Amino acid sequence: MTNMSTGKLGVTLANFLTDADQEVICLKGAGSTYPGAVRAARVETFATNDDLAQLLESISRQEASTRCSTPPRCVITKWTRC
Repeated sequence: MTNMSTGKLGVTLANFLTDADQEVICLKGAGSTYPGAVRAARVETFATNDDLAQLLESISRQEASTRCSTPPRCVITKWTRC
């Protein structure tokens, strides 16, 4: 099952959190059509659900390795597909 989304909600949330001084990685589907600018520190694009799963796993590993000396924060440690 897929969801054809414009990406507006994701960009809006990413910008809101960025404006609130949060470090944000915005994950946009390759088919998103929303033309608004993304102010997140990093933007990653994915094409398939498998691409998204791999991207989330990669980001989780990167976050865990770069933040091991700082207080805990929300990090995805395992991605499970339903």
